Amino acid sequence: MEKEIENNDERFAIAKNLILISSAIIMIFSLVIILNNKTTVKDIKEMFTIILPVISTWVGAVIAYYFSKENFETAAKTNEALIKQLTPHEKLQSIKAEKVMTLLSKISLFNLDEKDENTVILKADIITPNLNAERKRIPFLKNGKIVYMLHKSIIDEFLVKYTTDEKPMNSHTLSELLSKDYYKNIAEKSFETAKPLDNLSIVKRLMDENELCSDVFITEDGSKNGKVLGWITNSKLLNYAKI
Repeated sequence: MEKEIENNDERFAIAKNLILISSAIIMIFSLVIILNNKTTVKDIKEMFTIILPVISTWVGAVIAYYFSKENFETAAKTNEALIKQLTPHEKLQSIKAEKVMTLLSKISLFNLDEKDENTVILKADIITPNLNAERKRIPFLKNGKIVYMLHKSIIDEFLVKYTTDEKPMNSHTLSELLSKDYYKNIAEKSFETAKPLDNLSIVKRLMDENELCSDVFITEDGSKNGKVLGWITNSKLLNYAKI
């Protein structure tokens, strides 16, 4: 508050001094003209035509700098205050999915174009190279489209449940996991898709309506048949919903 008062006083002083200085320059210039007996009316008009625009431009530029700066700062503060007053839902409505999604080029994924479900070893090909304490889920893409989404906990559950002496843990394939209806359902239905221009409230609604869903993929046409452009996780969505 004190800083604002100081800034206002400073701007008032600058404006006051500019008016005094510019008035003094005009008065001095006028006296010089009056005291010069050889100056004609035409000369006076030409001189004032030159000097007055120069002074007014100078005064206007300086005042505009200080006062427009204040207006900009005030507008920025007002905008920030308005954003803080938004409800989580209103905030999500104001943000487009394409602005916050993790781009495809930055997604750690498994490409099923390079290795199909029958040859993908869960332990060696998925868990060991891709999943850890920080990265706990992985999307599977085929022809650029999202086909499966699996969390490490689900894969671990399957391995523990179906590992035997005859079937060791490091031999299970992705196709074996998908052959079980329970795990196939999770893999195929634990994600949703949305359009790039959909706002985050739509993304949240998609997650809320699907109890298995923690991830929404942004595709070209918003469908599961569209090419994936980006990815929004439930944790990222939560961060943007905070006030």
